[in-house]
Amino acid sequence: MGLPQRHSATVPAAPRTGGPPAINPNLVLAVRFLLTALVCGLGLIAAIISILVVQYYNTHDPIIRPSWGSLIYVIVLGLFTPIIYFGYNILLPIAPFINYGDFLYSLFMAKIELLLQFSFCVLWVSAALAYANDLHGYENCTFDGYFHYPKPADFNHVCDLTNLVVPFNYAAFGVQTLLFVFEALFGLYTFLYLDQESINEPHFAWGRRAYDYRLGANQSGAAGRGNAYRARATESEGGHRRSGRRGAEYADPERGSEEMAESAADSRPASLGARGRGRRGYGEGDEEEEERYGDGAPVTEHGQAYDGIDDGHTDEGWHLREESGAARA
Repeated sequence: MGLPQRHSATVPAAPRTGGPPAINPNLVLAVRFLLTALVCGLGLIAAIISILVVQYYNTHDPIIRPSWGSLIYVIVLGLFTPIIYFGYNILLPIAPFINYGDFLYSLFMAKIELLLQFSFCVLWVSAALAYANDLHGYENCTFDGYFHYPKPADFNHVCDLTNLVVPFNYAAFGVQTLLFVFEALFGLYTFLYLDQESINEPHFAWGRRAYDYRLGANQSGAAGRGNAYRARATESEGGHRRSGRRGAEYADPERGSEEMAESAADSRPASLGARGRGRRGYGEGDEEEEERYGDGAPVTEHGQAYDGIDDGHTDEGWHLREESGAARA
């Protein structure tokens, strides 16, 4: 069965000069880092104070404890937040078992980052409201003397700690919401005015392609550089080829994007699906493919149609030979 014909609409490349400006992705990373660190710090403080409340009741037995459902939730969420952020933003991107182009690599897409931020907004507003409803106010921190247990002399201290958690919960939720709104606005601006593929970029290189495209207007060699959004094959010491991971190509401002940094002579940007065909998009090789494949059936190098039967005169892997030949060209 022959390959189906490929067609796609082509549009002129966006002008490098003029139009909306591209935001420096390093600035976006810096703001995200500061807001994320602030969220993690506030969450840890809330969790530590909540742990002190639990420790107070455990060291003053016999005593009747209040309802601790929301308190335990704050402790878990406060410790869970920095672990997730550290793993997702720092640990996993450099993990050796996640390579560029793997399925797990899709976890780093910007749209997954937005979904993660929205999820943490929901978690923190739930924690803040539940804790405030259960334990906020000194009227909810009364000593229960039902069993005539002696009241500790420093019982007001645990009431102060219990009420101190409330502002930290709301502060963590507020900063988390600010982080989500900032990323959502940046993503919406980039998506609408600069690059519609930006939501599929890795979150640590979010906006890099659009910025390099704008920056390439003042750099003569930006259009000819390699594409940072495809795996670069590097030679290892043993002669084997291995595909690069995130590496430094995303953080290198000198590297342009092949899809957007097209030369001025070629107004048809390459398609992401045109793998192995250099910079040609779907529509650029249709006439050549029709001559080679005919009505859908592949042909041999001698111009004979290939009927799927190996008679000793046809080579196997004709489609791979076509792809590799175009790539070398």
